[in-house]
Formats: sequence, C-alpha cells, structure tokens
Amino acid sequence: MTKEKTMGIILAVLVIGAVLGIVLVTRGGSDEQSISPAINDGVYLVPQAGGAPFREIADVEIRVNTEDFMGGQTKIAYDSTCANVTNWERNTADFPLGTWESGTPGEEWITFTAMEALIGGDYLIGTLTIGCVSEGDCTTALEFVEDAATGSALFDDNGNQMPTTWTNGIFQCSPL
Repeated sequence: MTKEKTMGIILAVLVIGAVLGIVLVTRGGSDEQSISPAINDGVYLVPQAGGAPFREIADVEIRVNTEDFMGGQTKIAYDSTCANVTNWERNTADFPLGTWESGTPGEEWITFTAMEALIGGDYLIGTLTIGCVSEGDCTTALEFVEDAATGSALFDDNGNQMPTTWTNGIFQCSPL
C-alpha cells in the first residue's frame, strides 16, 4: 500500500469518527428524542419532555443506565391538577418483582427488583401512562423524589444504595 493510500484511509477514519462523535453528542438534544444512554448515566424518562391534549393519554418510559444493580424504587411527584398517572406497566422480563402504589394524588411509588444483579447497560424499568386532566394549557414537572427511605434509590445485590443521577422530566397538557 502506498503512503498516499494509507494517509487517505487514516484521514477517512478520522472524518468518520468526527462525524459519529457529533451525532452522538447531539442525539437527545430534541424534546422528541430520548437522551442517549451513552451520555445519560442513571435513571431518566423517555420522552424527557412529553405531553398530550386534554382527556388524552401518553406513555412515558422510566429507564435506567447503570452497572451491577439489583433493583430500586422511585417516587415520582407531579401536579395532579394538570395530569394524572392512570397506569403503570413494569418490564417484567428484567424486573419480575415489584409494586405500584398510586394512593396519594400527585405521587407514584414504584418498586422493581431483578432476580440477580444486572450487568451494565440500559434497561427499561417500565412505562407510565399519563392523562391530561386540565382543560387549559399546563405543564407539570415529573420529579424523582430523592430519598432512600421514602423516595427514589437504586440498590446493588447486597442491598446497598448506589449513587445515582436522577433526571427529571416535564409533561405538558394542551386544550383539545
């Protein structure tokens, strides 16, 4: 191989690498897309910013991207005069054990547990179904309450709390 061909191949690899790096960094910049798991480490929502018209529903995934964990709990707070969580569907393939408590307006308490520690990766915990209850425009935060005793926490296979980044979201309701 000639020196010119070798230099051309190296230059092409560098250009492709630069383009891919730009795509990875910009992915998730839109409200309509999820945050890239390579960029977001911790627990986050997909979509990060979602919404629906009055009396309509939308699904919001709760996802986790971390290493060597067994399960956890989330407490999500929101304005119940704007929106309401009407359903929770846990990802039973990865988290066969868990509960959902929705007895307090504006709060959802969710637990999820795997049968063995999960290696690093991006996992769907489950999907919230959120309905708009306000006839007018409104926006509510979907906030993870961070407190190991009564709020959100991830645990390893020994039951120890793990340091976690919790990325809140928003949900917007609009008139029909």
